[in-house]
Amino acid sequence: MRVVVCGRGAADARSSVWAHVTSSLRAYGYEVVAYDPRSPQSSGLVRGNSMSSLRSLLIEHRPHLLVHIPTPGDLSPAEIREATAASETIALALHTGTTFSEAPTRVSEAADHLRDYDLVAVPDKWTAAELAAEGSYRLFCLEPGAHAPSLDDAVPADRRGVVVVAEPDDRGASIARSMVEAGIDLRLVGHGWVDHPDLAPISLDPPSYSELGSILASAALLVELPLAVEQQSLVRLSAWESGVGQSVFDAACVATPSLTLERPGVDAHFGPGESILTYCREDDVARLVSIVLSDANLLSTVGEAAADLVRAQHRWSDRWSDLFGPFVQPDDDGEVVVIQPVGAVSILESISVG
Repeated sequence: MRVVVCGRGAADARSSVWAHVTSSLRAYGYEVVAYDPRSPQSSGLVRGNSMSSLRSLLIEHRPHLLVHIPTPGDLSPAEIREATAASETIALALHTGTTFSEAPTRVSEAADHLRDYDLVAVPDKWTAAELAAEGSYRLFCLEPGAHAPSLDDAVPADRRGVVVVAEPDDRGASIARSMVEAGIDLRLVGHGWVDHPDLAPISLDPPSYSELGSILASAALLVELPLAVEQQSLVRLSAWESGVGQSVFDAACVATPSLTLERPGVDAHFGPGESILTYCREDDVARLVSIVLSDANLLSTVGEAAADLVRAQHRWSDRWSDLFGPFVQPDDDGEVVVIQPVGAVSILESISVG
């Protein structure tokens, strides 16, 4: 099956969208073209503005499926509908909420997207249940996860100190600063740290995912900062309402435990105190980190539990199986046979898996 992944960072090897969506679909056996609407030339195939470039790309390649991560400010649902209609491509809105820091989505708009997209995926069961009456056969729950092979090239080293993977706001920088002042060995990964001169010397821009895996594997602990104010405004959620960020899943892939803000979105994927550690107040972070770093057995136990959990239950390969399984199954000739949901008009046609 031919697929176009459209979203911020879809063609960037440093991006979590590339590592977990683009790469996992390729590993699933599909022919995938990655398209970033902010920089159409990054695909190496198209020229022009984001809309005309996408239209040309779809007409040229005739993909069966467009996977669109609808970050506000990028291509609108109406533009996606227009482009996919011209190429007879099925359009999937893949809502990932706050999981991908470079490509957040407003899950609150999923109901509206049911009018413009053929398929809509949401990242939590509660939203899926709320929207089920509006078209359950076109609505799916694809919870966050990881494509672990993107981090399998990580080079393990002696674990030490703390790593933070984030684009900070002033509050996040304050938390990082409190750890430095407490004498904690800290490394900061992400854009924006250079705007804080006292923290810039211990920061670096996002590396490729293979390098990121090594950075995570050499840390004793990952600290996830609360959702930055800019992202809260973009997705219209508070830090307490946000889900678990991709850095937590990435760290789990290399058995690095995480310390994150205690909130409902954590319990949905990890067991606090078992496969993840949590804090309630930002003022407590530096103190808690110092305590945790002194307990090597706790770090090892939580890290291994997180790794087992993510690799068993939160794999993107399983997410795609959940999505495509009800609709398509290969027959003896290699064709995909559409399994039509009872009482629903199937929107998928028979397509070749070759």
